Amino acid sequence: MFVTAALSAIFFFFFCTRAQEVPAVQVVFTDKALQYAKTVFTNWIQDTLELITLPDVKGQIPLGFFGQMDYTLSGVNISKCDFPDPSVQFSQEVSGLQATMAGLNVALTGDWRVHWGILNARGSFDVAVFQVGVASEQYLGRDSGGRLCVNQVTCEATTGQVDLRLHGGSSWIMQPFGSHLEAFIRRQIMNGLCPTMEDLVENLEQHLQAMKVRLQVNQDLIVDLPLTSKPVVQAASLSLGLKGEVSSVKEPKDPPFDPQPFVLPEHAHFMLTAALSDFTLNSASFSCWAAGLLHTFIDDSMVPASSPVHLNTRSLGAFIPQLPGLFPDLPVVLKVYARNTPIFSFHPGAVTLILPGAIRAFALQANATLTPLFKLHLDSSYKGSVWADNERLKSSVTMDNLNLTLTATTIGPFKTDTLENLSRITMKMLVLPPLNDRLSKGVALPQSRQVHLVQAVVSVEEGFMDLHSNVELQLNHNHLGQVEH
Repeated sequence: MFVTAALSAIFFFFFCTRAQEVPAVQVVFTDKALQYAKTVFTNWIQDTLELITLPDVKGQIPLGFFGQMDYTLSGVNISKCDFPDPSVQFSQEVSGLQATMAGLNVALTGDWRVHWGILNARGSFDVAVFQVGVASEQYLGRDSGGRLCVNQVTCEATTGQVDLRLHGGSSWIMQPFGSHLEAFIRRQIMNGLCPTMEDLVENLEQHLQAMKVRLQVNQDLIVDLPLTSKPVVQAASLSLGLKGEVSSVKEPKDPPFDPQPFVLPEHAHFMLTAALSDFTLNSASFSCWAAGLLHTFIDDSMVPASSPVHLNTRSLGAFIPQLPGLFPDLPVVLKVYARNTPIFSFHPGAVTLILPGAIRAFALQANATLTPLFKLHLDSSYKGSVWADNERLKSSVTMDNLNLTLTATTIGPFKTDTLENLSRITMKMLVLPPLNDRLSKGVALPQSRQVHLVQAVVSVEEGFMDLHSNVELQLNHNHLGQVEH
């Protein structure tokens, strides 16, 4: 009994705690987005109905002792459609969507042809179908791969009167069988609506299954974006929690910190809100640091010619008096690197960065040998702001503080006050201005051929940054696909 209870506890802990993994990225679709999408797709369907030619319908009419009459309805087109405004809403009850359409009236035109023994006749027809309706429910969940999945759980179709009018010199042959054809058409509609809805849902499911949950950021980093739990469906929103962890392509390691939960404020007047916690940035920062990517070498060729200070022992002698005597007239090479993970944090209106850096200085000998001179800890902190403008994400950064500390030396001790002041001036005058110039130009917000973010607003809150935006959908007739029966 004890062993069974222990195993059950371990099973519960392992699977339930994994199911409750804290998301670092959250995406919320509001009812405004749902209603907008409904309107766009309704208009799209109305615009494309006139382009549809329905497949030929063939059947037989039993004539008892006289056998059966074969008929064909061909060239069937939709001549008119009174398309009602459908109802689509989030449903907490089914944890998904409820879609209802009632009162659809449609008029069709086409040609008829009959064959019975030696009799062959043909003509045209008009048919009006009244009060077509369908109600369905779709469940939204999470599959084993962390992708959003959708399944149809219920569907019910209804239809009212069918009015068939036959035309042509031989239409009197078909008139007695009009009620049979009307019943057949009504039955076809009743039997076809829910399978058509199921096909649409399965098509959507195929698109969802094709979506990647691991994306390549660049040649060094990947980001994992599987759902951490099933979607949260409320009366006016759909919320998705995503892992949002960035890792190294070549040397993936778990970061030594966990994502912290955060609660998004409501933005019901926007269609979409996407937010990420500082965990996402810090996991990227940790992965870069752990993979040895956060370092660079600086030599005098990278220093502007107009600079009063150059990277050679003679010039640096103004700050380190003993250096020119020990290593006269030699170039100096600096290795600048992060000695630990740079840490980002989000606070209301600001992004902060604490950068624990270091500088190792070397004298470059005539034989290309690097001789160690000294090592400095370079600890600095920065504050930045982020905003959206003209569908671009823009930012700026300022330096809060910078400190230099001598931690190792082969040339004897020296004061770092003057070097520290020079470093501050260099950062403020030479490094940050061109950086801010680039940041002010921004990067384009994510867009696609069919989906465009508009009226986007970015805000930085405690522990997370969010983007709330409206959306424009652009569909064309190529999205219709083939009508199957």
